Amino acid sequence: MTRQRRQVVLLTRQLATLIGAGIPLLQSLQTLTATQSDARLVAVLQRIRADVETGHPLSIALAAHPTHFDQLSCNLVQVGETTGRLDVLLAQLASHQEKIQALQGRVRSAMVYPAAVLAVASVSMAVILLWVVPTFESIFAGLGAELPWATQLVVGASRLLIDHGPALLLAMVVVAAMLRRQYRRSATLRLVFEEALLRLPVLGPLQQKAALGRWCRTLSTLLAAGVTLSEGLATLANGLGPQRYLLATRWVQRKVEHGQSLSHSLAAAGCFPPMVLQMASSGEASGTLDTLLGRAADELERAVDDTVSALATLLEPAVMLVLGLGIGGMIVALYLPVFRLGSVMA
Repeated sequence: MTRQRRQVVLLTRQLATLIGAGIPLLQSLQTLTATQSDARLVAVLQRIRADVETGHPLSIALAAHPTHFDQLSCNLVQVGETTGRLDVLLAQLASHQEKIQALQGRVRSAMVYPAAVLAVASVSMAVILLWVVPTFESIFAGLGAELPWATQLVVGASRLLIDHGPALLLAMVVVAAMLRRQYRRSATLRLVFEEALLRLPVLGPLQQKAALGRWCRTLSTLLAAGVTLSEGLATLANGLGPQRYLLATRWVQRKVEHGQSLSHSLAAAGCFPPMVLQMASSGEASGTLDTLLGRAADELERAVDDTVSALATLLEPAVMLVLGLGIGGMIVALYLPVFRLGSVMA
């Protein structure tokens, strides 16, 4: 969870507590502003308080700051204002945000270890190629014998990195910056990239479960707050997440607005698992759609926890094996000529 998101979640929880204690909204906002240490958040709170003071509803004041308060937050606050249960809805929003952020944190934790090991391996290999291999190369020159192909490959990589390393690094940075820029601008590129990630072994299914868990949890929270199904789907469709589910949600929203049931629309979308479809169907039949979607979110979050636990057990030996093969293979390639010379002399 980013620092800003943590601050917003804590702010939402504190505002719910203050309003629930009977403190007027303007005074609650003033209290929260006085207790913040982050200058940007203080400025945001001051503008929100000024908007509320001039007669704007809190939901409208929050909507003016989309980087801090998303559409879900604004919708739930609007429902709270309409029903006179602002403190209750703010507390529900804070709980929802905490669960979603905890889920995202567990998914990130599953990816941190292999990424860190990969970074260490890359640095180690660069050190070997830049400093160790040139030393061995001078020894090989004195031997005057033809080098094994594996040794030639390592020596060639070392020369390439020494001669063109800065240019290669600059090219990688430029390409990465261009891809990042295009990723932000192009929905098609985002879809292609995200689909590739979702198809990765192990990590792909983990991301799918996490995204579906957020989807079910968010819609459950909105429906429980009194938001209509169509409005809830619109909020989801304009939120964050893999393009696969955002596009599917927009399609489902149109089908629901034309009279189709949610369960049939989800089934026709083709990217929701049977468990979610069954919960949606049962929820529609029993009038407890929000409750059963919440249970679906619970199941998906438990599945994420199980996958993360399994990954913690399986990834460590797998990553260490890859690391050993990479660095160990380079070391063996460097010593092959020495071994060959020793066998000839023997």
